[in-house]
Amino acid sequence: KSLLETEPSSAIITAIKTPWDTTAFFAALHEQIKFSIGDYAFTGALYDEKTNSIHVPYTYEEGTVQTIESLPLGEGLTTVLLRNKQPIFLVENTEEQAKALGAKKVGKHAKSWMGVPLIVEDQAIGAFTVQDHKKEKAFTQEHLDCLGNLSRQAAGILFNARLLDEHRNQIAKIQTAAEIARDISSALNLDELLLKAVNLIHDRFDFYHAAIFLMDSTGSNAIIRE
Repeated sequence: KSLLETEPSSAIITAIKTPWDTTAFFAALHEQIKFSIGDYAFTGALYDEKTNSIHVPYTYEEGTVQTIESLPLGEGLTTVLLRNKQPIFLVENTEEQAKALGAKKVGKHAKSWMGVPLIVEDQAIGAFTVQDHKKEKAFTQEHLDCLGNLSRQAAGILFNARLLDEHRNQIAKIQTAAEIARDISSALNLDELLLKAVNLIHDRFDFYHAAIFLMDSTGSNAIIRE
C-alpha cells in the first residue's frame, strides 16, 4: 500500500468521535504522519481570516509538544503557503528557495521543509508543515502527496467542527437568554429586575463587564442604572 492510499488511523477516528478537542485532533493526525512519513518536526496551524492571525494548537519538535496562542500572520513560509494555497516542497537549498518564494527567515532554518494548506471552499483555513533541521532531501514527492491527502481529510473535519461549535454556541445563547428572561420575570420591582438581569447576563455569558442603561425622560441621554 502506498503512503497516498494510507487510511486515517483509528486514533484520528477516535478524536473525531470524542467531544471536540482541536489539540487532541492534531495530536492524532501527528501520529498518522509519524507512521506514514517519519518522526519529524510537525506543526498544525489554523488561520483566522477576520483577525489575520494564526493559532497553533499543536507543534512538535524533538519530543516536545507545545500550543501557541494566536499571533499575527508573519512573513515566513507558512504565510506563503496560506496566501498561495499551494503545497510547498523544499528539500535542498531551502533558505535560497524560501527567499525566492518571498518568505523571510523565521527561527531555525530547516534543511528539508514541506507544507500543505488546509483548503475549504477555496479558502485556506490552516496548514500542516513538516521539517527536518539536519538533513537535505529528507522527504519525497510521495511524502508530500501523503501529507496532502491527510490535509484534505482534516480540512473537512475541522471546518465541520467549527460550524458545529458555532451552532452549539448559538443554541447556548438562545437557551441562556430564555433562562434570563424567565428568571428576571420573578423580580418584584425595577431595581430588583435590573440587578438580577445584569448579574445573570454577566454570569451566564461569562462577560468581563455588563451594564444596563436606560433613557432619561427627555430621550436624549442614556443613564447607567446597574
